Amino acid sequence: MTAWDEWIEWFMEFCVLGLLMIRDMTIYEIHQAFKRTLSLFFSGSMGSIQFAVRKLLEGGRIDVANSREGGREKKIYTILQTGRESFASEIVAPVPLGKLETVSLARLSFLGVVDDRSVRVSAMERIVEAVEQSLANLESMDEEYAEVAVPPDHRGVFHYQMATLEYGLMSHRSSLEFFRDRLRRERGGEE
Repeated sequence: MTAWDEWIEWFMEFCVLGLLMIRDMTIYEIHQAFKRTLSLFFSGSMGSIQFAVRKLLEGGRIDVANSREGGREKKIYTILQTGRESFASEIVAPVPLGKLETVSLARLSFLGVVDDRSVRVSAMERIVEAVEQSLANLESMDEEYAEVAVPPDHRGVFHYQMATLEYGLMSHRSSLEFFRDRLRRERGGEE
């Protein structure tokens, strides 16, 4: 299994747990909730959701009960205490820099299911720390590139690579401002 596959597996499990923290759901409802809330920054297929649900069941973090509705059998998934504990530890874990935007937005999306303000503050602090570190990395790269002597036949390519870096810097600065404001508001108890 590649690092990307492992990350997708972890991320999907985290998202399914987050959705089940809101309410019990069928796989179809999980998929629909995923499309309504998380698809803004990540697309999860029905297959990846089913795989995550199976892993969570095998790991004892969720449970399933059969229900009948209108003559049809439904499987309703419920988060267990071990799933709640897993979710609580993941929401405050360090944010992987390579997946900064996706993980930060997923955590932000699920902070409403966390009752303890100190945990919400801790989760926001982790996000801010990760954005600060990623921005510092980009700023360092920008400084290094300012010193590069670019051959004339590569100036066009370099120009657009620098434009990409400029976008990353702008995006990270905006993101940092946003998350610092959210952290300040969370610390102050503002909704």
